[in-house]
Amino acid sequence: MKQFTLLFTILVAGMSVLQSCKKDRDPDFLMSNQEFVTQASSSHMLEIDAGNLAANDATSDTVKRYGTFLAQSHTAAFDELETLATQKGLTILSEMNDLDQNNYDVLDNSNAEQFDRNFLYLMLLSHQDTYSLYYNASRPNGVPDPQLRAWAAQKLESIEEHFDEAQELYGASSTQ
Repeated sequence: MKQFTLLFTILVAGMSVLQSCKKDRDPDFLMSNQEFVTQASSSHMLEIDAGNLAANDATSDTVKRYGTFLAQSHTAAFDELETLATQKGLTILSEMNDLDQNNYDVLDNSNAEQFDRNFLYLMLLSHQDTYSLYYNASRPNGVPDPQLRAWAAQKLESIEEHFDEAQELYGASSTQ
């Protein structure tokens, strides 16, 4: 239970940090293009690395498959984001931000008995956070660049599907 509380606390703290960055952006937009790319690239790296970890360390075959699926799906999205960002002269992170790295580290240090539930819980929180980021970026006042806005809007459905699957698996894991 401590790990769940820690993961939740870390995600809430990260959301507060994002709000404090507003002073450096165009007041007509919720975030700058670079802020979106930075946050999105870190989020994808977390989900890729956590998915790969689950593919190797999960005890349930279903969770292993979900981890593999997430790693593949987020790798494709990360590659698309990297291509778009490069075209726009924006920088993709080479490492996760501190918040995402801390969440990954908590998961990586989970004992075998708790790993599957911790992974699924992290994916619930992470996909909620990612959906919020992409939803905000896709709004007419989300990010200044119309291509980034359109790309973010295009990804919302798959992020929601990832969340729904994590929720279904997490609920099933509590009945076992």
